[in-house]
Amino acid sequence: MQHFAAHASSALALLVLAIALRAGSGTTTSFQFDERIRHSLTTDVVDPNFCDPSSRSLSGYFGVDGSQYDSDRSKKYFYWFFERRTSALSNVTTTTSSIAEADDIPLIVWLNGGPGCSSMIGLLTELGPCLINDDGMSTRVNPHSWTEVGHVLFLDQPAKAGYSRGNGDDDTVDMTAEDAYYFFQSFFQSSEGKKYANNPLVIAGESYAGHYIPALAKRVADGNDGLADGDSSALIHLNLQRLAIGNGYYDSEVQFKSYAPTARRFKESYGIEILTKTEYKKMKKGARRCIKSVKQCNDDLENQLACQIGTRCEQETFFGVFAEKDISVYDMTQPCTEWNGCKDNPALKKFLNLETTKSALNVPSNVTWQECNDIINIGWSDRDRAFSTGPYLASLLDTGLPVLMYAGDYDYICNYLGNKAVALSMEWEKKDEFGDATDHDWGDGRGLARTAGNLSFLQVYKAGHMVPMNQPVSALMMIDQFLAGEAF
Repeated sequence: MQHFAAHASSALALLVLAIALRAGSGTTTSFQFDERIRHSLTTDVVDPNFCDPSSRSLSGYFGVDGSQYDSDRSKKYFYWFFERRTSALSNVTTTTSSIAEADDIPLIVWLNGGPGCSSMIGLLTELGPCLINDDGMSTRVNPHSWTEVGHVLFLDQPAKAGYSRGNGDDDTVDMTAEDAYYFFQSFFQSSEGKKYANNPLVIAGESYAGHYIPALAKRVADGNDGLADGDSSALIHLNLQRLAIGNGYYDSEVQFKSYAPTARRFKESYGIEILTKTEYKKMKKGARRCIKSVKQCNDDLENQLACQIGTRCEQETFFGVFAEKDISVYDMTQPCTEWNGCKDNPALKKFLNLETTKSALNVPSNVTWQECNDIINIGWSDRDRAFSTGPYLASLLDTGLPVLMYAGDYDYICNYLGNKAVALSMEWEKKDEFGDATDHDWGDGRGLARTAGNLSFLQVYKAGHMVPMNQPVSALMMIDQFLAGEAF
């Protein structure tokens, strides 16, 4: 079983040092929450004309020197923050004219998955205020950006994902959650970020964020509980209010059972045959073998051989037939392309490695952006992939934290049947109530919803792995409804 690191020592005082990087430009603020680790936050204002003139934005790096594992580790996490659009201000229930001063506007932190993929994917192809153009040289304003309904911060994590870098070799969500927790502490205590410290904090993401988000939210909850017990005056309470996870990867043992039925049912639902009867039976049989290996791994996370066998079994049993037939595991209606997550997107790679882009975002010129880091992906497969985050999510649900699990039904790799099975299997106080609830229409034919207590599950029609990309109107309606606390 994985464990969270101990809270920062209550004996340590907060050390803050602001250093001007350039006249009239950004600052670096240093923090010492723990005697073993030094944190820093660099913040620069981004030219509003670079992405969306109606949204003020900041970018920078969160630095971590040392860790609870190794004093020589050094990591820098890139982030890009956008305030809610000024054009959306008329919908804000506040008496102030300043968006930055309105503490009722939700602040959404978005995490892409992988593990090892950049959150700039979500920003520039899904829900950010601007979207990448095909030429890889420019962007266009996204009318369905989630900045219509809140502030949005995109964080590249783990270290060495996207623009982030470092010499650490973190390979579990608990390790990454520790750094992300202190990123929140640093951001909300910085000169630019402290104005948002009282805003409702919403953590959202997709895919492997089904691992990231429950672990991070658990770390935040544990940190808040520690403050209530008087752990450290250097830390502040984080106003965590909601979680939203799309097409998440939570629990291999549960989700492996869904692959064959998802592919087979696709013919019944949409008339597209993915698997023959013979292939279906073979996959069902293979699933039992994969689940056995994953269970051995999950029972003993130090059993790397079992973990590796489980990962290899997953690739061969569930995904091989898709590669042979050139069908995208992210959208079963499409062949593999650069625009459905099946291959690296050359436009993204080109744009984010332009010197003009890096200069605008205050990224060092010697940093190379990559869409997904295969080394991270492979390394995490040895331990973390098999680990179920369902218990983390269940414990958070029991505190009353609202959780939205949503899934596009064209997706295969983190399909809606598997996501729904996870939602139904979690052991929490309203498990039976959720199981007895009925699916009902959502959004006048945009999907099917089920709700019990503070858990909602939403199947989004005609969307693949990346719901905001495929169904941007539905995605914006969904997050707006969730943030408003309206029932699904």
